[in-house]
Parts: sequence; structure tokens; C-alpha cells
Amino acid sequence: GIVFWCIGASVGFAIFIAPYGLLNLQLTGGLLPATADAKYAQHLPIIQMTTYPQRLLLMFIPIIAGGQLLLLPGVVYFAFMTLQQIRQNRRALFFLLPLFWVIGLIALYAARLPASYQHGRYMIPALPALLVVGVVGTAQFTRRTRKSPVGRIFTRTVAISAVLAFVYFGCILGVTVYRQDVRIINEEMVASAQWIAANIPPEELLAVHDIGAVGYFAPRRILDIAGLVNPEIVPIYDTNAVWDMMRERNIRYLMAFPDQIPGSATDDQRLCRMFESNGTTALVAGGAKMQIYRLDWDGTCLN
Repeated sequence: GIVFWCIGASVGFAIFIAPYGLLNLQLTGGLLPATADAKYAQHLPIIQMTTYPQRLLLMFIPIIAGGQLLLLPGVVYFAFMTLQQIRQNRRALFFLLPLFWVIGLIALYAARLPASYQHGRYMIPALPALLVVGVVGTAQFTRRTRKSPVGRIFTRTVAISAVLAFVYFGCILGVTVYRQDVRIINEEMVASAQWIAANIPPEELLAVHDIGAVGYFAPRRILDIAGLVNPEIVPIYDTNAVWDMMRERNIRYLMAFPDQIPGSATDDQRLCRMFESNGTTALVAGGAKMQIYRLDWDGTCLN
């Protein structure tokens, strides 16, 4: 029955996830990677300044962008009809598992990591389940209302509009957005990392907030001030303490966006700007430019 299925599913999941948990336990002393604490610390201000319902809405909006919005009536219909079936057949509860996954993922991220930026990338694992339920529910709704003129017009309009929306977002708008995102990465992160590789000796210590491109194009010892690979920085909330750590470790250079600089003070006299790419895509998109600074601990930089 259902109980044995749940037990079997739980055991199977435990076996599947065990190597991942054991690896994290060996590396970090916990079941989650070190990045989990760093990400939580970064988003703690959002958690403190917003209510849980607000964060739920914040995380829900990105996953209904595009044609997904038009599938919501189908999702609601699917859930309603499945709940009706459960009264006669308890096994119908399994059909709600995709929805439980979507709701659970949104609820967990809203509680722990309310990061809705970059097209809601953390919610992408919820999309397949949402799309399947939405398409199935829309198809069921369309068949159920085919004998009613009003219902037939409504459901077919929604279904056709959803198809057109997916085509538009996937083949037209999506291409434009993807091209813009790639340009920003190349113009800001990659160009900065390549400049570092060409102009900063690899033995010089570098503080970085966005480490990906540097790790690939200019591998060297770094201090990750986001805390992803330097978890010791995660508990430090005081801006001056971060600067003190950088000075104690003799950090000579800093690569960061303006809002990633400790204290977000671009006019800090310790910051001697050395490089800014000539790309314009980030500014056109309403973002900021990546900067590379030489750190003068005497505070003589006046730029």
C-alpha cells in the first residue's frame, strides 16, 4: 500500500543522497555544503526585512514568467480533480506529488534562501513538474468543457495563448535575454579575470566576490569575500571586520561590483581603481560595472 511505497521511496532516496551527505560531512562537518551558510548569510537582510508571505510571492513570480502563467488554470483544475479522486481512490494522492515538489521547493527557499534574481534560477528545478501538471490539467480542462460554448472558447483561448507565449519567450524574447546575459558575463566577469591573468602576478593575494571566472581564467590564491570557498568569513557581519581580515591576510587587490565591496563604499580611500571593462551591456540592462582595485592600506587613494 501507500505506507510501503513511502518507506521504499524514503529508503531509495536515502541511498541515493547518502554519498552526497557523507562527502559534505567529511569536508564541512555538516550535511550541507559550506556554500549553504554563505548564501543564507547573504540573504539574511531580506529575511529580516520581509514577511514569509512576501518571500513566498517573491519566489513564486519568476517561475510563472512566460507561458507558465497561462497554465495556472490547468494546475488548479488538475489539483481540484485529483482531490476529488482521492475520496474514492487514495492512490490518486500520488498524482499530487509533482505539486508537492513545487510547493515544497518554493516554501523552503522562501524560508531559507529568498533569492529571486537571475530569472529565479533557484526555482528552475520546480519548472518541469509545474509544466507537466499545467499541460495535463489544461488538456483535461479543455476536454471537460468542450460541450460548453463558453468553456470551449475559454479553454482553447488559454491553450493557444500558452503555446504562443512559449514560442515567443523561448524563440524570441528568450534569445535576446540569453544573449544579453552572456554578454554581461563576458564583458564583466571574463574580461576582468583575463585582465587579472595578464596584469597581476599570480603570487599576489586577491579578494573576490564573484569567483567563477577568476578561478577558471586566472587561477590563484584568493579570499572569497562572499564566503563560498572561505567559510570563515560567513559569520563576520561587521564591514570593518571584513576589511581587517583582508588587511591581516595582506590582500593586495579586490575584484567586485560596487555593491559587493565591503560597506559598498566605492569612494573608500583604500580603493585604487585599476580596471573597468569597456563593455556597455551591464549599464544598458540597469546593472553596474565590475571593478578591480589595488588596495592601499595607508588610505592614500583619492579616486
